[in-house]
Amino acid sequence: MNLKPGQRLQLVEKDGKIEVRPILTADQLIGFLRESEPLVFEREKDREI
Repeated sequence: MNLKPGQRLQLVEKDGKIEVRPILTADQLIGFLRESEPLVFEREKDREI
């Protein structure tokens, strides 16, 4: 999880278990999606009235 001393964590109860999640800073989020596959959006066709 690459945790560092002093890093803030979020504890979440889910299905009777506790999940530990690091709280990311804005600097850590920069480029977060860059490594994922691009999102594909399809626009609905315009409707004539």
